[in-house]
Amino acid sequence: AVVSTQSGHYGRGNRHPKKVISPSNFEKPKTSPELRQCLTLIKELLSRKYQASAWPFYQPVDHVQLGLHDYLTVIKEPMDLGTVKGKLDKGLYPSPKEFARDVRLIFTNCYKYNPPGHDVVLMAQEVEVERERERERE
Repeated sequence: AVVSTQSGHYGRGNRHPKKVISPSNFEKPKTSPELRQCLTLIKELLSRKYQASAWPFYQPVDHVQLGLHDYLTVIKEPMDLGTVKGKLDKGLYPSPKEFARDVRLIFTNCYKYNPPGHDVVLMAQEVEVERERERERE
């Protein structure tokens, strides 16, 4: 039975009417085939295949936790694979060119901040070499 409550709402008891949620709130931005290739690449870099060498690049450098007090003085535009994936998922890259720039920036920052031969530099080089081998096979 439909009842009227003192507050003037109609319905069964004190239930609130259901909110209508537009499907457009959940739609992902449409991506070009080229940007879909970028998404495939970033997923690959975040996969187990690259985990042994790519893990330092998964999240932003925690310069406070690591005691790298000069990090933001040396590195003006920090970048990491997680941030790149987030930007890609949100449709923030207008083209693959900007995506590629951010991926290169991850490794450029690494080489700029760390001395040659440092473990993280060797890991970055390993990721780049393996990725180049993959590209040659494609």
